[in-house]
Amino acid sequence: MLEKIVNISSNIDYKKSSGNYKLNRKSNPYAFPSIINNDTVSISPATTLLSSYGWKLNNFNSGDDKIEISFEYENFLFVASLELIELSKYRRVNYWVSKSVNKYSTEINITISLSAPLSESKKNFISSPKMDKLKDFFEHIKEVTLSKPNIITDPLTLDTLYADYKNELKEEFFSLNYCLLRFIETYLSKKIDITNNEGVEHDFKIKSIQIK
Repeated sequence: MLEKIVNISSNIDYKKSSGNYKLNRKSNPYAFPSIINNDTVSISPATTLLSSYGWKLNNFNSGDDKIEISFEYENFLFVASLELIELSKYRRVNYWVSKSVNKYSTEINITISLSAPLSESKKNFISSPKMDKLKDFFEHIKEVTLSKPNIITDPLTLDTLYADYKNELKEEFFSLNYCLLRFIETYLSKKIDITNNEGVEHDFKIKSIQIK
C-alpha cells in the first residue's frame, strides 16, 4: 500500500482519491488551480494524455508559476515540483519517489528525493517507460540499507549506493520528464522552450533516501 508523503509542502495533500478530476485554468497562462474532486468528469486533451501514459493522477497544485503534481505509475508514487519560469533556464525537475517494499516479514517505505534533468533530444524516448532500473534500485536499497527509520543525505554514501544505476536512471527520467513536459504543454496550449543554455548541469542527482 502506498503511503502518503508528508512535510514536502503544506499546500499539497498526497492522499489517494477515488473520485474524478476536474481541471480549471486561471487567467494567468502559467497558473494552475488545485485539482478538484468532483462527480462530473472533465475530459481534456491533457488528462487524456495522462491516461495514455498509464499515470493515475492524485493531485495537481500550483501558484502563479509553480506546479506540483502527484501521480502513481508502475507501483511508485511520484511527486514532482517545478517552476515554469525557471524550467527553461535550469531544465530540471525535482521528484520525490516513494514505494512500499517487503523486507523479510516487515513492510518498509522507501522515499528518494532526486533532481532529474530534461533532455533536448527526443531520440529513444519512451512514452510509457517501465522504470525497470528504478525498480532495481529500490530493491538494492532494500538489501543494503540499515535499520529503519533512517535517512541518508551524505553525498558520498548516496554516490556509492546509486553509482551503478545512475546512467540508466537518468535515461528513464529523461523519458518520464518528456512525458511530464508534454502534459504541461498540452494543458497550457503553449510550448516550453528548453533549448540548451551554457552552464546548465545535466547530471542526475539523488539528494536523499528515507526509510520508514
